[in-house]
Amino acid sequence: MDQNLKQVVMDIPKTIGGLFALLSDKEKIVIQKRFNLDHVKLRTLEEIGKDFSVTRERVRQIEQTAIAKLSRNVFNTPLPMIHQFAITMLQANGGAMREDIFISSILSTILQGENADVEALKLSLLLDKGIDREGNKILSYPYFRLKTIETSLISESLNVAVDLLDKKGKVMDLETLYKSMKDKMKNEAFTDAFLNSVLRIDKRVKIAEAGIGLIKWRDINPRTLKDKIFFILRKNESPLHFRDITSTIIKEKFDHKPVNLQAVHNELIRWEDFILIGRGIYALKEWGYSKGTVKDIITTLLSKKKEMDRDDIIKEVLKQRQVKKITILLSLSNNKEFKRVGRRVYTLVK
Repeated sequence: MDQNLKQVVMDIPKTIGGLFALLSDKEKIVIQKRFNLDHVKLRTLEEIGKDFSVTRERVRQIEQTAIAKLSRNVFNTPLPMIHQFAITMLQANGGAMREDIFISSILSTILQGENADVEALKLSLLLDKGIDREGNKILSYPYFRLKTIETSLISESLNVAVDLLDKKGKVMDLETLYKSMKDKMKNEAFTDAFLNSVLRIDKRVKIAEAGIGLIKWRDINPRTLKDKIFFILRKNESPLHFRDITSTIIKEKFDHKPVNLQAVHNELIRWEDFILIGRGIYALKEWGYSKGTVKDIITTLLSKKKEMDRDDIIKEVLKQRQVKKITILLSLSNNKEFKRVGRRVYTLVK
C-alpha cells in the first residue's frame, strides 16, 4: 500500500483541525458533536439544539453550511487522495456500501491493522462532492454511496429482495436471488457487485453461509436455545456431541445470551426433535432418526419384517445409533422378545 496514502489517513485529525480554522466557533462545536470528533458520543440535532437554544432545523443548517465551507477548501489538503481511494472502492461494490463494512475495508486495506480516527475519517469522506452518507433508519443501516446512485434505486432493490424472499418462504442462495431480482427489475445498475453490497444494508435480511433469508426466520436468525441447536446441527449436517454443540453455539456468537453445557443438554432432552443416538451424541429427528433404545429399534425393524438376518439388523440399527456391534448382539440375545429361528435369523416372539 502507498505509504503516502497511509500517512494521509493517519493525519486526518490534524488535517481536519487545520480546516476548522475556516469555521465559526458555533460551526466547530456543531461538527464536533454531530460527528463525535470529541469521542464522547454522536449527538442528535435535538440535543445540540437544546445546547444553543435553537431548533433542530437551525442546527441542520449550521451543519450543512460548515460542511460546504470545508468541502470548498478540501483541495488545499491531501484528503483528495483518500477520496479517490474511497470512490474506487465504492465503484467496485456497485456504488454503495454499508458504513461499517466500508470504513473497515478502507482501514484494513490502507493501514493493515494500525489504528486510526474512525470518526474523523467518516467526516473527511463527506467532504468529497461525489460521496454521500445515509444515516441509520428503521429498515436500513447507515451507508455511504456515490451521488450517482440514487437512494430510490437502493430502496427499490431492497424492497424487491424482501418481497421475493417473503414469497419464497425459505433461505435462497445469493446467485438465485440476484437472478430473480434482475429478471424482475431489468435495470443495468443491478450488477452482482451492487446487489451483493446493498443487500447488507437492509435490516430485514441476513446473509449467512446457507444463503440469504429474512431476519424474522428462525432457521437463519436463531433466537431461542432450541433454534440455535437446530441451526448448529443442520449446518453440520451430521450428529454431534452435546459438548460440541455447546462450544459451536458459543463460537457463532448469535447474541449476548450466556450458554452452558447443562442448559444445552436440558434442551436436547426436553424436545423430541433431538434424538440421542450414542453417548452424548444427538441427531435431528427430521433426518430419519427415531427415539428409543437399541431394543426398541430392533423391535420396530422386526415388526415390519417377519424375519431378518443378524447382519441386516446390525446394519439397520447402526443407521440409527452410534453404538458398538456387541451392544446390538447383546440386545438380540438377552431379550425374550426376540427369537432366533435360524443360524443367524431373528424374529419377534408372538
